[in-house]
Order: sequence, then C-alpha cells, then structure tokens
Amino acid sequence: MDCSCGDRLVRPAVATTGQLINVADVAGDQRFYPGVDAQTGYQTRNLVATPLLNLNGRILGVFEVLNKLEGSFTRADEELLTAFAAQAAIAVETAAMVEDLRDHRDQLVQENAHLRKEVRGKFASPTLLGVSEPMQKILKQIDQITENPVTVLITGESGTGKELVAKAIHYASPGAETSNDRWCSA
Repeated sequence: MDCSCGDRLVRPAVATTGQLINVADVAGDQRFYPGVDAQTGYQTRNLVATPLLNLNGRILGVFEVLNKLEGSFTRADEELLTAFAAQAAIAVETAAMVEDLRDHRDQLVQENAHLRKEVRGKFASPTLLGVSEPMQKILKQIDQITENPVTVLITGESGTGKELVAKAIHYASPGAETSNDRWCSA
C-alpha cells in the first residue's frame, strides 16, 4: 500500500466509503502513520481527504490536503476541497475519454487505410481485362491519367464499363486516400 503521505488508513477509507475525512490532529488519530514524516522530516499536523467522484458517483481516487496554515480545516475548507475534487474528477474523466477517443481514432485510421488498400486493389486497372487494341488503349490512358491530378469525364453507352474505368482511375491515383468520391450516372 502506498503510504507516501503517512496516512495508511485515511485515503483507503475515503476511497472505500466515498466519505470525506477531516483529521484535525494526526498525532492523536490511529489512522495516521508517522513513519513517513520521520523518514522525510516533514511534519503533518492535520489533513482533509475527499473522494474524486465521477458524474455517476464512481470513486476515481482521493483528493487530499495536508497542514492548513493556521488552525484546523473547517467546514468551509471541506466544501472548497469537495468542489476542487469535483473539478479534478471531471478533468480525470475527460482525460480518460480523450485517450479512449484517440485510441479509437487510431484504430479507425488503420482500418480505413486497410480497407482503402483492399478497395484500391479490387478496382485497380489490372482487374480490367482485355487484349483488344481498344482495351489496351484504355488501360494505357488510365495509367497516364492516374499520374496527374486531373478531372476526368467518362462518357459512353450504358453497360460499357464507365464506372469500372472511373474506379480504376480513382483508386490507382495518389489522391484516392483523401478525395471525396462522387459517382454520377445519367
């Protein structure tokens, strides 16, 4: 158990019960362990500890303050500490949510890249087959087009493979990772 502040039982009690504990004189309180003060040369006189509660009431940790400058911690000090603890709990929860969102975003980015590679491979020009001279001409044009950032209009009769050619151009081009796809048909 971590006893870095000398309170072997105060913080665990707060973390377990969810109740604030105010110790006016640690020397007279059995829950306080003076060994840490002896090791560090620090002298703890009094302390107040309150739970860090999330909005659902789940205990996230303990917020503790030692040694009021003059006198003991008052009810007003307890209320102030509780307000600080509430803000700290929100910050802790927010940081955890941001970390989760970053992890999810990273996973989605990786999955998106993987899926784009799959789609690009599916619609790359090698999937367009043909040995005829007109088909070879189209494949050569696709290769030339994909090397340059240009807008392409593909025309032709229904059922001639315009969409396949458009996808082959799109997914073989460097802009396939970032562009917005718009497929239009007449």
